[in-house]
Amino acid sequence: MPGDTAHTMRINTEIFKAYDIRGLYPGEVNEEVARQIGRGFVVYLGASKIGVSRDMRVSSPGIAAAFIQGAREQGADVVDYGMLGTDMLYFAVVNDGLEGGAQITASHNPKQYNGIKMVRSGALPLSGDQGLGEIRDMIVNDTLPRPAATPGSVSPRNIIFEYVEKVMSFIDPSVITPFTVVLDAGSGMAGLVAPLLFDQLPCKTTKLCFDIDGTFPHHEANPLLAENRRDITEEVIRQKADVGIAWDGDADRCFFIDGSGEFISGDFITALLAEAFLLKHPGATILYDLRASYAVKDVVAKYGATALMNRVGHAFFKSRMREIHSGAAHPRADVEEEHVAARAAAAAAGALLHLRGDQHQALEHDRGAEEAGGDRGALQGCADLAHGRHLCGLPGLALQRPWVEYGTAPPSESRGGDDGDDGAEARRGAVDHSGVIAP
Repeated sequence: MPGDTAHTMRINTEIFKAYDIRGLYPGEVNEEVARQIGRGFVVYLGASKIGVSRDMRVSSPGIAAAFIQGAREQGADVVDYGMLGTDMLYFAVVNDGLEGGAQITASHNPKQYNGIKMVRSGALPLSGDQGLGEIRDMIVNDTLPRPAATPGSVSPRNIIFEYVEKVMSFIDPSVITPFTVVLDAGSGMAGLVAPLLFDQLPCKTTKLCFDIDGTFPHHEANPLLAENRRDITEEVIRQKADVGIAWDGDADRCFFIDGSGEFISGDFITALLAEAFLLKHPGATILYDLRASYAVKDVVAKYGATALMNRVGHAFFKSRMREIHSGAAHPRADVEEEHVAARAAAAAAGALLHLRGDQHQALEHDRGAEEAGGDRGALQGCADLAHGRHLCGLPGLALQRPWVEYGTAPPSESRGGDDGDDGAEARRGAVDHSGVIAP
């Protein structure tokens, strides 16, 4: 049955990327495009209740309102979460038992861009293989069903403090060393949630660009570009801080700067986190991005565990983790809850520098007194794998998460626009996905 448009809608199909919708505002992504995508999203899922949130971009309120209107036109009730980071929307979808969710954001891209990230029940992302193509075709071919006789409702909801409580439930502040940490929110969504988390920790923090402003008055919220790391790098060096942490625009990825001001490759961080997890859960299975170096594989082999290479893209990681869990002899009952915590681990808990005394002692014993002679120096869990490269002024991290996602340094810098996850799949190491699955 044809939709409510009198003719086939003109839309640039190039905005439909591998894992999201993204383009220039208003020429490619605008309110009418968002309304039609909202309609198609509800039709594709057959959803009766979804959630919608948005980032801080100037165009995001209007695009979010239009998406909500389209979803309601197709009869779905909508929970409007207001301004959130992307991982917070993922948490909301699972926490509130919704059938899907949409985040209005263009992630790390410049201010003239906007877009939409969409997930189904369980916070499983829609992708070009599943969902985005079908929505695109319904809009382009004018095959969206007519609007429902009765539109859905919309209700506001604040979930920020529930999200913070969930993240903090994985952290024991009493075991965290009082590091000196420099934080850079890039005027993005980390400015909303990072203070609520770090204020509960014993770290001494310096906050840069925590004014939430979609015009990005200081620098773009893309830490992959060296020019956007200049402020945090200079401050880390000036303070002789232990570590610097920067977020992208929608705060679903964080990036580390070591005490000497050097940008840390994400696969070394992943390797150290794998080591920390294997010390607590011997025999766990580790999933890692096929773009990673041998760091992850070698660390996992050192502990006699299994490392599995996986296709690039967080959608594929989440699906494979569920497959492995479903086939395990003792699948964990809380797998859905821990999967939704995955992106939170990247954006928040991954930045909390959660040290555990028992892990630190094990690392000291393994590496010798010379390497463990102080808090400053290197993220020594990966130093050997990095051929002597010093990574960060921390002896070890222990995050109680099954999956972590960090950005890594690409061989050449780009401002985005690729067809990959957060516009970065085509750049080696732009996003490093790894999973840890307990036996």
